[in-house]
Amino acid sequence: ADKKPPIKTADKKPPIKTAENINKIKEFLKDNKEATTSQISDFIKLSPRRTREILKEMLADGVIISNGKNKNRVYRLLR
Repeated sequence: ADKKPPIKTADKKPPIKTAENINKIKEFLKDNKEATTSQISDFIKLSPRRTREILKEMLADGVIISNGKNKNRVYRLLR
């Protein structure tokens, strides 16, 4: 009877660490114009897999754009 409604994923705020990493990625892309996943993951000191997850979120939010496929993919900040 007293069930709480489930929290939708879209309503959740990103964890503080994720927000910090998003800001680091934005700074890195401002300085470097474009970068690969491995360059970004080296800079923010996260695994390439976790970095790709964050980049995917940023793409969905329209913060960045990507060019290329798989190994040749580069990311750029949207102005």
